[in-house]
Amino acid sequence: MQLLRRMQTLLAQLYDAPVREDVQDFVLSDRQRLSEMVGEQADEARDEQVFVVEEAQGMRLGLFIDQDVLARLARRDPLEALDEDNLPDYCTALEGVSHFHYLVWSVARGRNVSSGTPWQAARTRADSRMDRPRWCMRELLGEQESEKSEG
Repeated sequence: MQLLRRMQTLLAQLYDAPVREDVQDFVLSDRQRLSEMVGEQADEARDEQVFVVEEAQGMRLGLFIDQDVLARLARRDPLEALDEDNLPDYCTALEGVSHFHYLVWSVARGRNVSSGTPWQAARTRADSRMDRPRWCMRELLGEQESEKSEG
């Protein structure tokens, strides 16, 4: 969906935060496929969720946006006309694109993501479920050892 790419471009321009990664290359909209990738954690996914999965060959990053949200946005492009009918879906998609963009921008610059960011909840969920596949936020975000022991 070109809309997500356009949202990312606008965010990059607004915040002067360019990245090489195109959000469109990381979008997943099928809940079954999400379940295959993240296991039981997919049951907790809302209409959008950034996910990070550790695999044998490295990390997999993605942005899940429910296919129903994307379909509604395709019918009523919020960048053409924003109203009460498409505002909730626009906010959902923008939140996901924004979180994805911030994560790849931060990691590319070797920055840590503090607990005051939207990632705190995701890290807390991942850390509390050590018996399930983890989203490996600590490893991806490069937190310091002192930060790891505080959690």
